Amino acid sequence: MTAVVYAGEVLPTVPAGGALSTDAPDTLAGLLAGWLVWLRGRRLSRNTLIAYRADVAGWVAYCEVHGVDPVRASKRDVTGWQAVTVEVPSPHTGRPPLAATVTRRYAALRSWWDYLVDQDVIAGVPMPSGRGPRVEADSHTVFLSTSEARALEARLQVESLHDQVVILLLLHGGLRGAELGALDVGHVVVEQGATVAKVVGKGRRRRDVPLSAAAVAAVDAYLIARARAVGLDHPGDLPAGAVLCERPGGRRHDSSSLGRLVRRVAHGAGIESWRRLSAHSLRHTCATAMRDAGVPLDDVQAILGHASITTTQRYERGRGALRRKVAAVAMLEAA
Repeated sequence: MTAVVYAGEVLPTVPAGGALSTDAPDTLAGLLAGWLVWLRGRRLSRNTLIAYRADVAGWVAYCEVHGVDPVRASKRDVTGWQAVTVEVPSPHTGRPPLAATVTRRYAALRSWWDYLVDQDVIAGVPMPSGRGPRVEADSHTVFLSTSEARALEARLQVESLHDQVVILLLLHGGLRGAELGALDVGHVVVEQGATVAKVVGKGRRRRDVPLSAAAVAAVDAYLIARARAVGLDHPGDLPAGAVLCERPGGRRHDSSSLGRLVRRVAHGAGIESWRRLSAHSLRHTCATAMRDAGVPLDDVQAILGHASITTTQRYERGRGALRRKVAAVAMLEAA
């Protein structure tokens, strides 16, 4: 069974008596709703909010099964949950969660306790001492080689204008999938002689992403076609709040729809790794291409919108790791 908790979103039902020290299930529901509102004021991205909500829903479900009060749990209870969240396979992949996922779940639960302390519901945070699992320093996202990126660009000649815009914004602009999905027509503007996309990234941080000449041409052609399709004389007459890259019915793209689009176009381009690609693969490819072209690391960080250069360095290490290994094997063979 489920109970509506916040804006139509559902979390597992908690029994009215027994394990709960609250007076009624509505008390927990109210705290969960308040926590979600509290999180909104902490400059978290929409995707992070969705992930945190799911993570704490998992905590509540764990408590329901094990007879634990999700509000006034002990460190021992949280330790038990940590053991489960590290080992239980993902229902989507059948594999244990990545270290980054587990670390995010720890952070989500920590935010739940911080909220309860902030609201004077509990006296202290019952999280055990120690940190979460170590997140690997290198990025393991599959990205494209230079020749594969060129093949993908060449394939765009036979793809729709919509698909051209999507691929070029990801490949040349390095946008996150969520950032692309959130773009409106009015977010593409000309400033100081350059066409830029006004992007809102993680933590609601805003940045200007300059568009390549190919991306500008694709966007212009796409918007002209959009305007003509609805009887407008000029693309500037399109509503500024209209979705830039719209799916059928005017819907916005999400990571799943973008991943399918990227894989379909990559398959058409004859890229062998097409099944393993995602929207993030093209963002990674963009970062790699910029570094190969000699763009300074801090400029790459600014374009990608990384809050910390450490994140950008993960792309950098991923960029050179395979090349160094191939060179090492070649040296061994020569010896």
